[in-house]
Amino acid sequence: GVATSNAQRSIIDGIGCPTSNMVKVRIDLLRDDGLAAAPEEPAPVRAADEVETPKALKKRGDAAFRRGEAAAAARLWTRAAAAGRDDRRLAVACLANTARAQLDLSRATDALRAAAEALALDPDHARARYFRARALLALGRRADADEAIAWLVAREPGNPRVLELE
Repeated sequence: GVATSNAQRSIIDGIGCPTSNMVKVRIDLLRDDGLAAAPEEPAPVRAADEVETPKALKKRGDAAFRRGEAAAAARLWTRAAAAGRDDRRLAVACLANTARAQLDLSRATDALRAAAEALALDPDHARARYFRARALLALGRRADADEAIAWLVAREPGNPRVLELE
């Protein structure tokens, strides 16, 4: 049975309703609304959710970044890079993208870390070098940034993005 307080009993007695009928009516109302049904089973996990490919993670990161969701993009690109270490090119692109997103979030240290990881896989990756230089500038490390900028200027002398770093 359902325990009722003295206050509830006097209210129920005052309107002339036996307690058992009140409980039955309440249960019937809940059933009508679908609220008294058995607890829902957790949604089944789709295979695609369990093992999402690095390319799919990258695409989701790209879409999140286009929507202005830099934090979500960085997480997805980081996952894609970790899952896609066998595809070095994809991992480097994702890590460079992560560096960009981290810079957009004013997280220069995280951006520098992501750029360094990308450059460890491909020391000649220009975008990773560019974001490394930006992160170094944001951290106030001008001498280190100048070295990275000099490398970029030598590689891409007419690139306006590179020239704005000087």
